[in-house]
Amino acid sequence: MNDGGPAYPLFQIKYEGHDRYSSTGSRGKSLLDDFAGQIISGIMAADTQKSGFMLYDDPDEGRQKAAVCAWDMAEAMLAEKHKREAAKGSETEGEAAR
Repeated sequence: MNDGGPAYPLFQIKYEGHDRYSSTGSRGKSLLDDFAGQIISGIMAADTQKSGFMLYDDPDEGRQKAAVCAWDMAEAMLAEKHKREAAKGSETEGEAAR
């Protein structure tokens, strides 16, 4: 599954002396994780009787349904992002061929 790559990658360059450097990197959280985190925050902040996630008799069931909703929405956002990037890439390739 494509998780969108790193949302906030971190790279560190270290001087080792005598004009030698090394670098290390960390992927950080994925773009999919970032989308889901922002979405669940919005769901929880806006949760009212209209959305109803917390109105279940079993609060765990409401939280589970909210989490599933957040991940589904995050995956949809990532799929749409890739679709738009592919379309934009096709437009750019067409312009270059002219």
